[in-house]
Amino acid sequence: MRLSSDHPSYVLFRDEFLTLAAQFGFKLHREVLPGTGSQGEPLSQDFAHIDQQSENTIVHLSGVHGVEGYLGSSIQAKILSTIGHGFRDHRVNFIFVHAVNPFGMSWYRRVNGQNVDLNRNGFSGPPPVASMDVARFSDFLESSSHWELLLKTPALLTALASLGVRRTTQAIAGGQWQEPESLFFGGTTRQAELAHLPGTLLRLAPTTKNFYVIDVHSGLGPWGHDSLLVSDRNHLDFFQRASEVPHQESHVVDTSDETPSQYYHAHGMLADFLTASMTGQSVYYMTQEFGTVSALQVLVALILENSLYKMEPGNSRRVRILLNSFFPDSASWRKTCRQAGLQRFSQLLQVVAHQN
Repeated sequence: MRLSSDHPSYVLFRDEFLTLAAQFGFKLHREVLPGTGSQGEPLSQDFAHIDQQSENTIVHLSGVHGVEGYLGSSIQAKILSTIGHGFRDHRVNFIFVHAVNPFGMSWYRRVNGQNVDLNRNGFSGPPPVASMDVARFSDFLESSSHWELLLKTPALLTALASLGVRRTTQAIAGGQWQEPESLFFGGTTRQAELAHLPGTLLRLAPTTKNFYVIDVHSGLGPWGHDSLLVSDRNHLDFFQRASEVPHQESHVVDTSDETPSQYYHAHGMLADFLTASMTGQSVYYMTQEFGTVSALQVLVALILENSLYKMEPGNSRRVRILLNSFFPDSASWRKTCRQAGLQRFSQLLQVVAHQN
């Protein structure tokens, strides 16, 4: 079943990315993945790279969470078109990865074709054991309509009062590996989208000793505000320096410890996977998270979208629900986010370039 083409198009966003990258001298590499997109198109991760034989490589990721790739792709296009031929002025290697999860981007889903959240699939060894608190929310997360959600809200509020906001957030969003049709499912085996990623990055920049990663996401935090999430406490000072703006409060959030209640630390994150896989390199990983609607609205959207997808993948209402939460149809929001994405990349580039 094909979806209506009235929505943002994975193919058009991908083509714009590839055109800009080629225009400014990047080499292109493609990893074809299983499955087909919502318009019947083949699916691929696309890499644009410049290897300048440096020990330092900046990696920019979009679309780990599928539908969030529309914002990430927009930011990549903004960076490429703004810096243009200036990338080669810095003795740094660059790798842009477009649509880590192309299935999710094309089908307007947060997960891949197996309903796996790739940012919960980076575990080593057997799948993690989810928090025992998850069971208190399983019934709520399986709701199939607004009415059912309303009926189950009293139980949700009771659990929230018992656990508190932070523990509730962690229980719901931290990941689970037992219910393959529910939300935040991390899978039980390594997914194709991640399996080759460390090796590909190393082949494209073989002299690298330090990888500096910006991973773009949306749907968490205040509207249009970017939070910079760092889970490795050893790298907090570096990212504080790399994102410092005079007379502005830092946007860097430590997600390794007791963070503000709207944030959480998931198990099996891509940052953990790359760090564990690249044993001969240091991986400095920052998630740039852009706020949209409230956390409750995002959660309701995810619950309803999951239910609608099971019944009718081509349902256009399902698509609108998720786009409203992760790529809102607001020109000012998109412009603000693109500019912030460019700013953080440029700041990181200046700091990394001065380390050579």
